[in-house]
Amino acid sequence: MGWKQGVFGIVVLAVLAAFPFLGRPLAVTIPTGTVVFVTPKVVDYRADVGELLRHELSHAVLKRDRSMLNILRMRRQPWVVEGVAGLVPEMAATAPGQPIILPKEEFLLQAKKEKLWPYFADSAQRNWRFSYTAYIYFWNRQIERSGKETFLRFERACYSDPQACRGTFRSVYGTDLRSAVEDFQEEVLSGRLVTPRWVVF
Repeated sequence: MGWKQGVFGIVVLAVLAAFPFLGRPLAVTIPTGTVVFVTPKVVDYRADVGELLRHELSHAVLKRDRSMLNILRMRRQPWVVEGVAGLVPEMAATAPGQPIILPKEEFLLQAKKEKLWPYFADSAQRNWRFSYTAYIYFWNRQIERSGKETFLRFERACYSDPQACRGTFRSVYGTDLRSAVEDFQEEVLSGRLVTPRWVVF
């Protein structure tokens, strides 16, 4: 690890420690995608460390060879950033520990009480575990309906132009994001979810 990356990582941790309202990180991948930090919070949370590391390594791969500006702009699109990075961790059993994703029954119960759209419309994750779970189920749904290649076409285009992600979604999937989320909500209300499964990317 170069000294610049190390210094940058220390700054990231210092900022997170000084401003806890910025997030709850159990782990964090710095914007260069070259360093992953696992925080002491994983102990109190009793996290599934295997799932957590796969999630962060997914972030690292997605950040690789991207411009710093695009990576920072993607932070305003958590429905993509967290949802896409969450697909791989949820595809297999992991080490003992509490998973990041909510149990299906718990997610359905909460999703029947509130609208999902605000979690996709807002860049701030008010309830990170719930939103993370919603994003993953949403992308599983999209992959089942439109296929892996369509999903990858969207993912590449979105990361190439973060500010156009929502327009890209419409052009790739043939519908606007809000309509897709509202259709997803109707399925959730009826108890239908596309469960995670192995998909080779």
